[in-house]
Amino acid sequence: MIHELDRVDYERVRPLFTGLGFQPFCLAVLAGLHPGRVFVDDPDRPAAAFLSREDPWCYLAGDPACDAFNLALNEAIYAHDVVPGYLTNLFLTCDPGDWGGQLATVLAPRTPVTTARRHYVASRITEDGC
Repeated sequence: MIHELDRVDYERVRPLFTGLGFQPFCLAVLAGLHPGRVFVDDPDRPAAAFLSREDPWCYLAGDPACDAFNLALNEAIYAHDVVPGYLTNLFLTCDPGDWGGQLATVLAPRTPVTTARRHYVASRITEDGC
């Protein structure tokens, strides 16, 4: 099953997105500062979550082994229930990175194309801000 969370319930899903804390738009949606939608397997005790915005960038977090959620998310993606209908591509950032090998199920019949990404972290800031 797949359920959309109300904004007031985004705190329930925040722990699932801890590993994506370096993604500012993901955090902005969860904080209610940027438009987006959050879908989960269980609204009371979410274990898996999908966060979408009005652009191709989406986020998957939590337990990738939620088979019913993965299949329902696949149907919802192609029915344009969880992403805008004008999108022709999705760019997924996931935690874990390959989302436990379940991306093929979530995106079927399309084949996911993976790419390595770099994540830079500032360890110090100088006086001139650089």
